[in-house]
Amino acid sequence: MKELFTPLQALAYWIGYQHEIYPFYHIPELAITSELSRLLSLSLSNSYVIKVEYDYKKICKNAPKSKRVDIYLEVRDNNNINNVAIEVKRYKPKQIIKDIDKMRYLKSTNLSKYMIITSEMKFPSDFVKTSNGKRSLDEKYNGCKVKRVLKASHSFSSKNCNYVILLEII
Repeated sequence: MKELFTPLQALAYWIGYQHEIYPFYHIPELAITSELSRLLSLSLSNSYVIKVEYDYKKICKNAPKSKRVDIYLEVRDNNNINNVAIEVKRYKPKQIIKDIDKMRYLKSTNLSKYMIITSEMKFPSDFVKTSNGKRSLDEKYNGCKVKRVLKASHSFSSKNCNYVILLEII
């Protein structure tokens, strides 16, 4: 979904800005979700309605009751465009796998599922190509595809960067 690329790049810069202001604190997922929904509302067309902390049951009837998706983009006029479920996660591999499994409950023909993974000043080796240009997702991420990796850094050669990864859950 190309419409997500610009807000995600802005999110990477926002994470860097937050890190400059509060260098000893990690940004909570709720703050990242809130900023992402704000950025999406500024950049998406009026074709979408943005819903935050949206119940799985409203998306898919056979989903567990207590589950919620962080951001749900609902299409106003269905012009062959899918609704979009987005889960926001900080880079913690065990938690990411748990949420990927959780999102697999959402089964609908007109639904695209994405996870947005943020990493503050840490190289997310599970998702980003290494220096030799190779990236292969581990078996634990089976059924997922890295759609985009965005980065914000102090300089071109800096290893301490902020990453935002768009992961599609198939």
